[in-house]
Amino acid sequence: MRESVIKHTGAVEISGGISGQQRKIWNVLLGFAYSDILFREEHTISLRLLAVMLEYPRSSYERLKEDLQALVETVVAWNILNTSDSNREEWNVCTMFSGVSIVGGTVTYSYHPRLRKLLHNPPKYARINLSHQLRLKSKYALVLYELCESYWREGSTPLIPVEQYRAMMGVGAMEWRDVQKRLIKEPIEQLHHSTPFRLTMQTVKEGSKITHIRFAIQKREQVRFQA
Repeated sequence: MRESVIKHTGAVEISGGISGQQRKIWNVLLGFAYSDILFREEHTISLRLLAVMLEYPRSSYERLKEDLQALVETVVAWNILNTSDSNREEWNVCTMFSGVSIVGGTVTYSYHPRLRKLLHNPPKYARINLSHQLRLKSKYALVLYELCESYWREGSTPLIPVEQYRAMMGVGAMEWRDVQKRLIKEPIEQLHHSTPFRLTMQTVKEGSKITHIRFAIQKREQVRFQA
């Protein structure tokens, strides 16, 4: 059973209306497909194993199917921070999966050919610990955790325009005080409790308006987490 998944940073920096649980599903399935993603059109995993890894009880299999369908139907924009190591601006639009089927207890899923190329051997990546993601109960904390895994080696995230940060979190217009409480303060508290990361927010203002944010990141070693 895989403990982590290598995830292209562009796949972390997405906008789209997927839930936190759907993001976890996508990460787990990417982990199982990763080694063959460039060479195989379809990948398989047992429905029972997928449910166990995501802590779905048998009574929630229908909910799991609904989440898989949502991932097939959801169109997302990739790499909205434009932080590629190359000098070219790169922007992509795709669905999370091109197709999913369940036959005889086996889940078969596939990615768009363009997406397979993006995900294979990424120049910049996040290594997502699947145990850490399972501890995070909010979608916002999960997105912030993936940003930490992408940028902790640099010591901080890039400067992120507030509107793009909201887009990554999947929310529309929101007052700064609500952004600060719901999308920053509460997720950071979850990360401090459930992951090795410690974050400090920095802000940039134009006049009295906060326009950009950045997170300074520290990663602790050998941390014990409460159940």
